[in-house]
Amino acid sequence: MNILIIRVSAIGDVVHTLPSILLLKRIIPHAKIHWLVQKKAASLIKDQPYIDHVWQLPDKFFAPRNVISTVKTVQKLKLIRWDAIIDFQGLILILLRVSMVHRLMHLLVTM
Repeated sequence: MNILIIRVSAIGDVVHTLPSILLLKRIIPHAKIHWLVQKKAASLIKDQPYIDHVWQLPDKFFAPRNVISTVKTVQKLKLIRWDAIIDFQGLILILLRVSMVHRLMHLLVTM
């Protein structure tokens, strides 16, 4: 079972989300947990024993200079069959509101 956690921003918010991963692993021990996070917070979770893979977005991933990198990451995420996507960030709603990355939203929704 592949589970994607979306919590990309503030370091404190990432720390507060960590206990949910432990709970997920207790409930579904065979789950493969992936986490989508900004580079600035990735070091906090990269060595966590219950996280199987960390996907990094650039800091300020909506900035024009980072859109290509963001799109590439989302395209890679789309290749995985996700059994669950848990969006602690509300990122899907944010993507809907930003017309510049409307195509990104389509990619996320169709994963």
